[in-house]
Amino acid sequence: MASSALATEQKKSVTTEIIDDRVQPDLSENLDEQEIATFAYQLWEERGCQIGSPEQDWFEAERQLKGRRTAPPKAA
Repeated sequence: MASSALATEQKKSVTTEIIDDRVQPDLSENLDEQEIATFAYQLWEERGCQIGSPEQDWFEAERQLKGRRTAPPKAA
């Protein structure tokens, strides 16, 4: 019984660590919400202001903006 309780406790500990790693923001890629919102709106306009998923525009804007920040500088 004690070994079962220990195994359960170890599983909880590992699960907590994994979850904590997932929710920790990567501070090097933090984006301003206003910047994301503005770009998401621009993406919506480029799609012709069609009904769609605002979340999709948000996540696409976030992805593209993060890509711009992590892309190596272009050689002149």
